[in-house]
Amino acid sequence: MTMSDSNEFKRHRSRALHSVFISAGRAKTAVAANRDEFKVVAMRTGIHGTTKRRIATMNHFINVFNLSLSGMKSI
Repeated sequence: MTMSDSNEFKRHRSRALHSVFISAGRAKTAVAANRDEFKVVAMRTGIHGTTKRRIATMNHFINVFNLSLSGMKSI
């Protein structure tokens, strides 16, 4: 939880309570920002991971034919 540098505890009770609400609000904002950041990173990973897998599968598919043809030539 974020803590604000305040001296409100010395003066009035309402200002101290206000300080707690501001600190809690900052913590909620930080968590919400991190959650959105993780969502974006996860979404990017899914997109790029799928693309790389598809390319790897295509390369494997082509290599199977290349290896079988080269094997047949050597016989």
